[in-house]
Amino acid sequence: MTNPPINQNDPEINSPVSSSHTASKRLLSIDALRGFDMLLIAGAGSFIVLLKGKTGISAIDSLAGQFSHPAWNGFSFYDFIFLCFCLLLECH
Repeated sequence: MTNPPINQNDPEINSPVSSSHTASKRLLSIDALRGFDMLLIAGAGSFIVLLKGKTGISAIDSLAGQFSHPAWNGFSFYDFIFLCFCLLLECH
């Protein structure tokens, strides 16, 4: 069975893709934060912890301290990663 020939004069084929789709109402900043959060959940935090003391960069050393759960005496950045992801799931 063969496919019918394509009509090159068809306006749908010759129209740009952007004109046939409506503009997205998604916020790029929310998508970027969601992606960054997924990266941290997937293991980027562990990678930063492994860099501690190996680079000689004090910012990485202090940031690595934020990626572990402390004894109950407060919160660190790591405690908010999954919470941030859960909140972003509701953003449209």
